[in-house]
Amino acid sequence: MKIAKITLSVSTVLLSGGEILCVREGRGKKKGCWNIPTGQPHPGEPLLEAAMRELQEETGVKNCSLTGFLGLYSYWRKFHERKLRLVFLARVEDMPASLRLKVDGKEILEARWITLSDWQEELEENPDCWWKSGILQQIASNIQAGQCLPLDCIHEELSGIQEGGIPSAF
Repeated sequence: MKIAKITLSVSTVLLSGGEILCVREGRGKKKGCWNIPTGQPHPGEPLLEAAMRELQEETGVKNCSLTGFLGLYSYWRKFHERKLRLVFLARVEDMPASLRLKVDGKEILEARWITLSDWQEELEENPDCWWKSGILQQIASNIQAGQCLPLDCIHEELSGIQEGGIPSAF
């Protein structure tokens, strides 16, 4: 029996004034689809740092903080490849109107703010415009229901990681 390969990604839902920041993907199978900022941790990088780094790289947003863990979402990419997506919640209060979202036009084509209710409506009415819309619908429902865990439920052992992200021992 073949063992499934597992790929991990981190996503961040950024809330500000009742709106969620979404990005339109620019590469690969996701090209043209809307999503929330998502990416893979670098070897040895703590998950919380990876979530903040991806948010900053994809949107330019820096003045926010992670406030909770929305959950672990899983799907199959290929027959023997499972994708695990850790989703975090971040908040920023009083987003300055002058803030310009910075996207590179390659990995991310554009970014926009959308209310939670409009997001839920778009996910339901136009699922093909969103990457993994079923997972995003569940994330939106969890936010609406206030289902968010504290960040201290994430436990990582990083002491066995050497420089370069190579485990020193198992």
